[in-house]
Parts: sequence; C-alpha cells; structure tokens
Amino acid sequence: MIRSLALLVAACVLVGPTGLRAAGCGAGQPDSRDIVAIAPHTHKVLIDNDMVRILDVNLPAGSEQPAHSQVWPAILIVDTPRPGAPSQVRNFESRWQEPRALLLGGSSSKTPEIEVRPEESEPPHTHSWPSVVYYYRLPSSRRGTADGKPPVDRPELNQQQVTFENFAQPIHTLLNTGSYLYQAHRIEIKPVTDLAVTKQ
Repeated sequence: MIRSLALLVAACVLVGPTGLRAAGCGAGQPDSRDIVAIAPHTHKVLIDNDMVRILDVNLPAGSEQPAHSQVWPAILIVDTPRPGAPSQVRNFESRWQEPRALLLGGSSSKTPEIEVRPEESEPPHTHSWPSVVYYYRLPSSRRGTADGKPPVDRPELNQQQVTFENFAQPIHTLLNTGSYLYQAHRIEIKPVTDLAVTKQ
C-alpha cells in the first residue's frame, strides 16, 4: 500500500504576489469532480481551513485514482517504506502540482525534508512563515530554545501526525534522543506581506 499526503493550498492570495493571484489560482471551492467526493474511501480530509486543505490518501497496490479535478495548487508527498531500514524510517518523494481541470500527473519537485540522525541535533534556527508539518513516526527528541527556558523532552510518536502552525517560531533546536532517524516534511506558506506572522 502506498500512502500519500496531498497538501492543497486553498487560499491563492497566500502563495504569490498581487499581480499573480488571478493566474492559475483555481476556484474558491472544489467542483463536482473533486477527489474527496469521487473517492472518499481512499481520500480523507485531515485539515481544511482558509489556507490549506490536507488529504490523507491510501491506495492499495495496483489501484488507480479515478480522473478528477484539482482546483488548487498542491504538494503531494508519497510515503513508502525504506528498504532495509526500520519500519519507522521512510522514503519520501515530493511532487508539485498546478491546478488542473483533469488531473493526470505532476512533475517532480522537492519540498523541505528534515532528517536528524540519532544523537545529532539541528542547528539553531527559526521559522518565519505559517507551516504544515508532516510526521510519519518520530523518535524521542529534546527541543531547546534561546529564551533561557529548560529544554523540553518529547516522547516517541508512534503514529502519523499532521500539524498546521499559523505562526512564526523563535530560535530553537532539536536533538534526536531516539534510536532511529528523525524525519519530517515542513511546507512553508509564504504570505503576500513581508511581515512574519506572529503567534496570537
């Protein structure tokens, strides 16, 4: 079985400058050929708001999706086991897809994938834009910040998780305290404004 996660950008005003909003922006609502309406048994909505719609897609081996529309641009993350690795460690393939009246396929393009080996850490960094973050599984980890607060230990995550973070994050770092590779996909949504979004 192949699992994929379709991250559909629902609000085109967030992903391009003013002059580009009309071109290729798609519709405000899905049409009658939307894949969720056509194939609800394989396409489940995880998050749906005015910025993003996230679908969890589970296709049995050898199956095909029916012809369908895609009214918004999307990032498709294909999630499969990594040969010879523990089941928690995955192979990811990313594709960017433009809106189209009849979806037949898409060109390959990478999205930011985060990988941290056991006992290694990310360098201190920030996130300026709202983000969708996808985890398949996560080892235990320790998150540190630059505000003087003690690090926070996070337990192992044993199931898929998708989060939508509609705020900027201050300087932080992450130490992998587990026994397998820490993996995540972060999809950052660029607002039209140059100002960072602050947490409410």
